[in-house]
Amino acid sequence: MGDVTYLDSAAPGLPGWVPLEGAGVRQLVEGTAVRARLIPPPPGAPRQAAPTALLLDVLGDVDDPDEEVRRILEERGVEREFPPAAQAQADALPDEVDGDAACGEPGRADMRRVPFVTIDGADAKDFDDAVAAEDAAGGGWRLYVGIADVADYVREGSALDQAAAARGTSTYLPGLCVPMLPEKLSNGLCSLRPGVDRQAMVAVMDVGSDGAVGSCRFTDAVIRSRARLTYAQAQAALDDRQAEAGQAWGRRADLRRLSRIGRALNTRRRAQGALDLDLPEPEVLFGEDGGFDVRARERQASHRLIEELMLAANMAVGRAFQQAEHPCIWRVHPQPDPEKVGALSRVGQAHGFSLVTRKGKLTPLDLAAFLAATEGHPAGSALHFMALRTLTRAEYSVDDGGHFGLGVDGYLHFTSPIRRYPDLIVHRLLKRLVAGRGPGAGLEDRLGDMAAESSKLERRSMEAGFEALDLYRALAMRGREGEEFEAKVTAVTSFGVFVQVAQPFVEGLLHVSDLGDDWYEHDEEGMFLVAKRSGQRIGLGDALRVRVSEVNVRRRRIAFTRAADRA
Repeated sequence: MGDVTYLDSAAPGLPGWVPLEGAGVRQLVEGTAVRARLIPPPPGAPRQAAPTALLLDVLGDVDDPDEEVRRILEERGVEREFPPAAQAQADALPDEVDGDAACGEPGRADMRRVPFVTIDGADAKDFDDAVAAEDAAGGGWRLYVGIADVADYVREGSALDQAAAARGTSTYLPGLCVPMLPEKLSNGLCSLRPGVDRQAMVAVMDVGSDGAVGSCRFTDAVIRSRARLTYAQAQAALDDRQAEAGQAWGRRADLRRLSRIGRALNTRRRAQGALDLDLPEPEVLFGEDGGFDVRARERQASHRLIEELMLAANMAVGRAFQQAEHPCIWRVHPQPDPEKVGALSRVGQAHGFSLVTRKGKLTPLDLAAFLAATEGHPAGSALHFMALRTLTRAEYSVDDGGHFGLGVDGYLHFTSPIRRYPDLIVHRLLKRLVAGRGPGAGLEDRLGDMAAESSKLERRSMEAGFEALDLYRALAMRGREGEEFEAKVTAVTSFGVFVQVAQPFVEGLLHVSDLGDDWYEHDEEGMFLVAKRSGQRIGLGDALRVRVSEVNVRRRRIAFTRAADRA
């Protein structure tokens, strides 16, 4: 019947749980995570007979985050070690790039004069994208986006390629990255570190002052990054805070030029209907003492800048494939589900906002207008979360079905081949397109299966990351039962409301029975709970004072009761 990778208790016969058998069971204590195999009742047993389970392996204490992260990865089949053949192939690669020799290769340009920089998080280990820009003579700019040339090292069908395809993506968990490719590549040859030569694929785009992208070309190149900047340093330089800018202070002119390009690109995209769901995301910050904190991820203009430049490169490559009618793997974001759109419209109306649809169909421009109108309203953030849940999941496909969230057709992923397998495929196909060749019958025939498998593996990776994040959020509240916090309502259901605490940045359930001594009815249309006696309404965005009533790490559950408001 398959393996059970987690049991809440190892105590045999505990009501509600599967009895556990096998060597070592007597030494286990409640709360131990184990791997076990279900054993069905024998033939002829009563129909109501419950199965038992055979102990296979002890995974550890569910309150130990390292053990739980290991279990999360194992449960989803995410391997931390590479197959020996793939690792050996990576180990055999050179330690550094001979830039002069690489520039002598046919079709590879020498772009070491271009003042590329990388801008990433302070804790980033790999730097697979670099950017640069120059003022154009007639106005506007020439934008360079350089992406590590992973395809030159990971050849189709090789052991490295098979390992990358099996992972589909790098998997990111708090404090841990399980890379798609070995460290020799991800942190070495394909990391665009400053002051050293690196092979890259470069998108060269002419951008007008109005944000319109004109002519584009794509080339293999050798580049040499001038600096490794963090988002915080880049932002400090843009804000004229010299003391905090570090080495970014000497790149101010480059950063201001890039910032102007980013703003122009963003203004044009939003005018064409691109959504701006800039929602707070949790991140786990680890201290040197082994402790950690869960906070809302800081989003600065420097983050948006890099996102805009990467989007521009992705769309430019997509247009090249569209114009050539060349097969590739697209990033598709389908239309939202009509029923969810209807629910969002009704809730919006209850808060005074109108969501316009045209003949029952929602357009990106309509949704963007709705989001802009709700910005700054007490329920605005919750309505933005609801709008996000209205959207369908993006996926990979050989059919260009358009990208609703970006409001464009012909969108694909080009900018992260070190951590996303579809990007690596796009790089291989782009090389063939630039060389005037087709995709090759063998690869073209497999693109559909590759897209479907990549979508599945991406979901696996995201689910692992979400569960690990929920683990740390529960651990952040462990032992804080009885403490009170100011919270905001993020969702309303018939059985209670979900509330979000700002610090630590966690979310939990406030059950309807813990709201007070009144009886609450659910107004599903407006997403409110309404007290029968007092008439008080509790809805999206409302501020409540709450008390932590229960923290269950193994179930990743945080529960609250309502506390008295401060005078």
